[in-house]
Amino acid sequence: MYAISPFTIFHPTSDGSLFVKNLFTGAVVLLTDETKSALDVWLAAQDALNVPEGVADLVEQGILVNAVEDQYAVWRTAMLTARNDEAHIFTLHFEPTLQCQLACSYCLENGIERGRSMEEEILARSLAWFEEYCGMNPSVDTLRFKLFGGEPLLCKKIIARAVPAYRALCERLGIEFSLEMTTNGVLFDEDIARLLSEHIWNRVQITLDGPADIHDTRRIGKGGKPTFERILNNVRMFLAGEYLPAVDIRMTLDAGTAEHLPRLVDVLASLGDPSRVRLSLGITTPTFASPFGRMDDNELADVALATWAYAQSLGFEIPDEFVAGPVCVATAKHSAALQPDGSLQKCFCTSGRSEFDFAHVGMRPLGYTQDQRFEQWKRTDQCVSEQCPYLPVCGGGCVYEAMVEHGADQGAGRRMCRKTLLDRMNRGLLALSYE
Repeated sequence: MYAISPFTIFHPTSDGSLFVKNLFTGAVVLLTDETKSALDVWLAAQDALNVPEGVADLVEQGILVNAVEDQYAVWRTAMLTARNDEAHIFTLHFEPTLQCQLACSYCLENGIERGRSMEEEILARSLAWFEEYCGMNPSVDTLRFKLFGGEPLLCKKIIARAVPAYRALCERLGIEFSLEMTTNGVLFDEDIARLLSEHIWNRVQITLDGPADIHDTRRIGKGGKPTFERILNNVRMFLAGEYLPAVDIRMTLDAGTAEHLPRLVDVLASLGDPSRVRLSLGITTPTFASPFGRMDDNELADVALATWAYAQSLGFEIPDEFVAGPVCVATAKHSAALQPDGSLQKCFCTSGRSEFDFAHVGMRPLGYTQDQRFEQWKRTDQCVSEQCPYLPVCGGGCVYEAMVEHGADQGAGRRMCRKTLLDRMNRGLLALSYE
């Protein structure tokens, strides 16, 4: 007996057909109205002698599933197996400093103790700690080394030592190494680009808050200095030098930027080949102390989809799916954010808040990088009881956002539901990507 997977959504096309997407397998098919009607009739009868054409394909794609099997239990088993038994990547957010030369009013790190930048002793301890960790966890075969902050490029000297040191350690341990960086882009230069490009660098992300007249009122240098043109010139330099195939631009979306994002897309299109600029939208959440006002999830989705439609018309690649989980770096088995003082946390959003420290590189690793606050898997029980189709792309939402929303004591065990946003965004992206 077969049934339609509970993780399947349907979205009508302009000609009356239906897009069908399974959010667990990612499969997308197009059904005519007649085909869908025939399928519904067959599912009600399950006549083995008169199986409609295409049923076998729908079973293979996971859109039709065993009617008596609990698909939510199947999902949870698959998710936990991938997280616990198949985990092989260690993601390390390397934070040489929590200081920043900008004064963005909505920064999620506002109010923290910025402290001092990382010293050589902490770098050396972190290398020894990671080597011991890999010895205790032989399943780790890849290190994703992510430069983060604060603004990491305030500490170019420690970066110049850390990147080759970690790569050399990985080569000695026989594990793969890859390098990424998140930066505000102001301090970027040819020297650092050249250095990083020598060490399997595969991603850089820079945030822009709209075109110059908007960005320069929000992401400002201390003393009120504008930053947009300098960042854009650095992006031009980066692209001209071909240090990476593309640069990732994160466009902030909130009430203060919403109407201005098309103008930012125009500016980015003027850089040349749109395939070399990868766009993403940074939707402000409760983790950001935004002074620009909140938008509800329907408004956010509508602006995001309009922005994606416009970017697509100019040749930019757009996402075909919007996800809010289910496993992020904070809930992954092997991951940590290394603070400048050597303390370790699970989530980079908690940087500078010592109550989220779970270990220190001066201590021996104990098992894997575990913080029980980020392992509240039963928080999806309510999602299951509601038969939510978006569970595979959500997993109960962001644990840290739940802590912000509900309080640190209660939030870790509660979900952060964004079903309205997930539904509106994914249906809209289906139409944009496949219409």
